[in-house]
Amino acid sequence: MKKLVVYGQPECTDYLRTRDQLNQLGVEFDFVDILEDKEAADRAETLASTKSSPVVVFPDETWIVEPSNEALETMLTEKNILSAH
Repeated sequence: MKKLVVYGQPECTDYLRTRDQLNQLGVEFDFVDILEDKEAADRAETLASTKSSPVVVFPDETWIVEPSNEALETMLTEKNILSAH
């Protein structure tokens, strides 16, 4: 199964919050630093239609931008990445 991909900036508080939540939930993901990878930054901006980050891309290629903890957990559950609590 493909992992989630999180596009973001390593020092961004929204990314750090999202990273911590995914780690606490035991969800594996790949991080792509958009400050170091211009092509990845362009992809994230195209998906999000904005320069906001993080952009969380799910295995089915859907995404969510700057998710709240609740919104991210809901998406993870809806996509069967997390079991319903």
